[in-house]
Amino acid sequence: MTITQALEIVDRLTPNQYDMEDKIHWLSELDGIAHREVLRTHEMEAEEEFRPYRPEQDLDRTVLLIGAPYDEIYRWYLDMKIAEANGETDRYNAAAGSYNQYFTAWQSWVNRNYMPRERATHFRL
Repeated sequence: MTITQALEIVDRLTPNQYDMEDKIHWLSELDGIAHREVLRTHEMEAEEEFRPYRPEQDLDRTVLLIGAPYDEIYRWYLDMKIAEANGETDRYNAAAGSYNQYFTAWQSWVNRNYMPRERATHFRL
């Protein structure tokens, strides 16, 4: 899923007043968490550093980190952030539940398919 596709889905399913920059920032926030907390902790091809998304980059070609069938996570994350910004607690909680379900499922898939990176067990003096 590209950034443009994610923005189109959330705007169609959750009409909102937030501009593209806010939503791109939220997508960048989620992919930064996914990169740091999941991808970099496993033996897989992942960039060493995550570069936040910017509105001026090609949004039609920028592919988000979490692929199908877990890419519905972007819709729920944006819905959750919109509800949070609007102060809508009930809608936030519903979206957070769906977001957490997708994130946990994706994280479990990564854990099943990739070995964790080895960590140092002691220091050499």
